[in-house]
Amino acid sequence: MKPLKNQYGSVRPYTRHESDCQHRSNPNHNDCQCAKWLYVNQRGLKPRRYSLKTPSWAEANEKATEVLKGFDPEIAEARDKKHAEAQKDAEGETTIEEAVELWLARTEHLHGDHSTVKNYRSFFNTRLLRYVDRWNRGKSENERITHIRQLTPAFCTRWYQSWNYKNTTMRARWNIVRSFFNYLHQQGKISVNPVIAIKSVARERTFNNVPFSDREYTDILNAISGIGDSVARSKDTSVYRERLHVFIELLRWTGMDIGDAVKYRPSMVDRDGVLRYIRTKTGIQAVVPLPPHMVELLKEIPLGPDSIPEMPFRYAGNDLDSDVHNWSRRIGQAMEDAGVVEVQLVERSGVPAFDRNGRPVVKAANVKMLRHTFAVGCLVAGVPKENVARMLGHVGTGMIDDHYAPWVKGLDDAHIRKVRELMAQAKGQKDLLVVAAKGVRVAARPR
Repeated sequence: MKPLKNQYGSVRPYTRHESDCQHRSNPNHNDCQCAKWLYVNQRGLKPRRYSLKTPSWAEANEKATEVLKGFDPEIAEARDKKHAEAQKDAEGETTIEEAVELWLARTEHLHGDHSTVKNYRSFFNTRLLRYVDRWNRGKSENERITHIRQLTPAFCTRWYQSWNYKNTTMRARWNIVRSFFNYLHQQGKISVNPVIAIKSVARERTFNNVPFSDREYTDILNAISGIGDSVARSKDTSVYRERLHVFIELLRWTGMDIGDAVKYRPSMVDRDGVLRYIRTKTGIQAVVPLPPHMVELLKEIPLGPDSIPEMPFRYAGNDLDSDVHNWSRRIGQAMEDAGVVEVQLVERSGVPAFDRNGRPVVKAANVKMLRHTFAVGCLVAGVPKENVARMLGHVGTGMIDDHYAPWVKGLDDAHIRKVRELMAQAKGQKDLLVVAAKGVRVAARPR
């Protein structure tokens, strides 16, 4: 579409197609549900782009017209004055509960209504709202905190210091808080961001994203064969064992989150044995070339009572959370039976971690470690981190560097091996060329 223009500049709405959108190859198609953006070029200012957070093309055109009109100095001045008055009113009226609901609604719009939103809601209800309630006990009316504008940097610092999470979780939760206040500031609900200068706790020297060893993983698979009827609660215990075996292998060799694995469909694997799915947590498509044994395992997944053929790891009558809980519980039982109840963490250098008393620093084994086993296995094998990120459904390689740093060194080792192989090949080719050249000279020599 041509940009809208006036004497002060131009505004062009356009569609930014998702990677799996069928209209991605057609930049002029705007009727899909992909996000709409604006390219704004105002005279005297640097051009900028920004998302409208809407899939509606009509709304995008309406917004473009509004932005273009706003270039007029008189209109801009009136608009800014109105915005300042509205912001003043908003700051005085927005309660903490309303601010939380506003941010959660925005998060649900961006990522959908799934476990992430539920976890965020639980976090703010149990951490922020309860902390404010405790703070207000015994306070006078003038001292009570009820509105979002009353949350000062000092208050937020005390709130943050009251948490009792582990180091890594503290950092992750603080990033959520930063997103919350950044959004409120952008929306004009607060004039000053109270957490912008508050630093999160320092990184731990150990890494929590550790894999199972080959021995531990083998023990977990072997433990499945010992599961009896009392655990399976099925007329055919062998079917229960086979299904659990396939599901654990799926997590191990694809790196899928358990929620995505429960929603697995056979149609996700193409004829070349490549698994493609949209990761729920990030909305990014993950592309995983499956090893041959996984292709065969997934061709004939045994079905149990109430299994759904189109989604073989789901059960009729259960919601997704129930199925995820059940599969997590089953895998946890296999780990416990195998004696794999905790794993030792590692330092940034990759060596096993010990505390000051020389005792191993350990972490309880969990289902997520199957994903870590897949990621670390790929890195150690020399798969480039860009490819590993693509298979994990990450938005970039930052998570690989931050959470799998001890094993990223394997990429350097693989790089060195590859360069040496290429150099050896080049040297071999050079020797052949020398021999061939000598042969040509001999053949050309007159007799």
